[in-house]
Amino acid sequence: PFGLSSTDTVKVTVKSDNVRASADAGQDQVVDEQSQVTLSGSGTDPENGSLKYAWKQVGGESVQ
Repeated sequence: PFGLSSTDTVKVTVKSDNVRASADAGQDQVVDEQSQVTLSGSGTDPENGSLKYAWKQVGGESVQ
């Protein structure tokens, strides 16, 4: 009753969700002990965003 009010019209634009990037860690490899292994992976982002990769051993004997 004693307050002021105002009305306006606004346009709200909702952008679609981010399209998920995809990564390919390369083929599985089995090697002998003391052998050198080269890991080669690749990925794509449909929105051309920058990509970062990290390798993590998830099984087997520890390697250095």
